[in-house]
Amino acid sequence: MNLAFADSPDLSTIAQMATIIAPVVTTCAVIVALFSAKLQKLFSRANLKAETTTAYPFITHCPIRDAGQRFADSYWARVRVSNDSDNSAECLTAYLEGVKRWNPINQRFAEVLEFLPGSLLWSDGEGAKETQGAELRILSPGAYRFLDIFAIVNPAQRAQFNDRSLLNDKGDEAIIDVALVHRNHAKTYLIPPGRYQLDLLLSGKNTRPQQVKIEISASGNYVDQPQEMLGTHLSIAIVEE
Repeated sequence: MNLAFADSPDLSTIAQMATIIAPVVTTCAVIVALFSAKLQKLFSRANLKAETTTAYPFITHCPIRDAGQRFADSYWARVRVSNDSDNSAECLTAYLEGVKRWNPINQRFAEVLEFLPGSLLWSDGEGAKETQGAELRILSPGAYRFLDIFAIVNPAQRAQFNDRSLLNDKGDEAIIDVALVHRNHAKTYLIPPGRYQLDLLLSGKNTRPQQVKIEISASGNYVDQPQEMLGTHLSIAIVEE
């Protein structure tokens, strides 16, 4: 006995349906894959925290040495960047976008137009000598590294550091030497004493770009005793917004 179903689709109809459905399924699979990748990237982000204050270890009083093995006393101001997330932060850079000088007349900061932006140096302290340079390759969860911001070299000893390009000094003034990776020929990384705001951009492969405003102040005097120098003639702080 033959059983026939009038409403059963034939093979040609099934083939047509498959031809229509296949691209839709493929498109949905691509969308799901992209969405999953975005979710994975979102959940693998690392969170950075920047902090500093006018005290050790953010400001250190130590001798520096040039390639000719000549020493000079100096103060180094730094920012500590920590990873307070569960994911490693990768390929971190710190770019100094600009410098603003305090104008006491109108009571606001004004852009220092002659300053040339550039990347800052990651410190070689805390056992991380291999990370010194423009890029910190990885920062593990819960770990931190220091970022050099600027140095003030003893004016009486500064002229001997020819390879550090500190010869355009202001007499006996303790000028600010911004710790840029690349030292430009215009020497705009050397700025006179005063009150400044530094606009810093922290970024990485799996971190959101983070703007950090740092306020620094230097009187132009150099005192060999940190107790007297810090706070009175030299200060650094992060501006909370």
